[in-house]
Amino acid sequence: MKKNKWLAYLFATLCTGAMLFLLFSLRLCTETGSLRVKVMDAYTFAPIPFASVCLPEAEVRAVTNENGIAAFSGIPIFNTVYGNMPKKDHGETTLLVYAQGYLPFALFHAQVFPKSVRNGPNVYLFPEGTEDGLNVVSMIESPPEEYVKQLLEQYAPY
Repeated sequence: MKKNKWLAYLFATLCTGAMLFLLFSLRLCTETGSLRVKVMDAYTFAPIPFASVCLPEAEVRAVTNENGIAAFSGIPIFNTVYGNMPKKDHGETTLLVYAQGYLPFALFHAQVFPKSVRNGPNVYLFPEGTEDGLNVVSMIESPPEEYVKQLLEQYAPY
C-alpha cells in the first residue's frame, strides 16, 4: 500500500510539473500587442462615444470613450505559417463594433503587431436606415504591403 501512495504522489508531482512547464512555455511563445480603435460616424467623421468593440478571438470587449477610442492591450499574437509561406511579423484579430443607431460592423484580419501599440484601425459606422438593403457592414484588412510582396515573389511562376 505504501508503494502505491508513493507512485501516486510521484505521478501527481510529475503531472503538475508538466502542466506548469506547458503553461509557462505557451506564455513565453505567445507575443502580445495592443490596439487603439477609433470609432467614427461614416458621414460626419465625428467620434462615437459608448460604442461597444469586441475582439472575439481574445474574448475581450471595451466601450469607446468620449473621443470614440477603445483601447486593448495584451492581445495574443499567433503566427500560423502554412507550408513554405513567409512568416508574418504580425497577428490578426476580428473587430466587431456596435453602437446604438448604427449598423453593426465587422472588420476581419485587423493587424496586431508584437510589443507595440497600433493606433488604429479607424472604424466608420453608418447610421441605421441610410443604406438600402444593408444590414451589416463588413470589411477585410489587407496584410502589410511588404508581406504581400514577399508572398508574390515566393510563388511567382517565373
